[in-house]
Amino acid sequence: MNAIPKIIGICGFPTHGKSTAQRFLEILGVEARDDGDILRTKVAEQFNLTWGDVSTQEGKLKVITGLDGQPTTIRKLLGEYGNVLEARYGENYIAEEAIRKLISERSAASSVQPASFGSIRKSQPSAYKAAGGFIIEVLDPRKPVSPLHNFDEFDRDDVDVIIFNDGDERDLAWRLFLSVVDYLQPTREQVLAFAEHI
Repeated sequence: MNAIPKIIGICGFPTHGKSTAQRFLEILGVEARDDGDILRTKVAEQFNLTWGDVSTQEGKLKVITGLDGQPTTIRKLLGEYGNVLEARYGENYIAEEAIRKLISERSAASSVQPASFGSIRKSQPSAYKAAGGFIIEVLDPRKPVSPLHNFDEFDRDDVDVIIFNDGDERDLAWRLFLSVVDYLQPTREQVLAFAEHI
């Protein structure tokens, strides 16, 4: 039986740097996973949208006509669909499905490559924590720190470390590295690659 891969869960408000943090973690061999792909796929199909519409900050800001005939942002549609799934199957359904999928894929490939999930919300940090995960909050104090919608909120009780994103990307990269190095225990080659890349 394979060991459960290491998981880094990243939470934070929109545009605070979660995707950038995932990109830096990839240099350390951490696969960036999309825990919201179940939402994105369904909303893209339902409203005939592109993947860029449902996965990028720019795309999610687009205003379209919702099922009720009223204008709404794609981002709001994604959040509302997530709320529907969680109301039906449990508040951590999306996170638990993402973790199950990761473990199944790693087991089939006989791999323990670590993974990061970059849009953890509500009580989902507890699900990743229960799977042995390390939870990071990325916080940019220069940007709004109050949720636009209820689906932007997240429980800080299981956050292991807050990384302030109040400098340039290089600052964020090194703060991230120092926060995860003990948990990930990267190889010497990964550390050198990270230092060279940053």
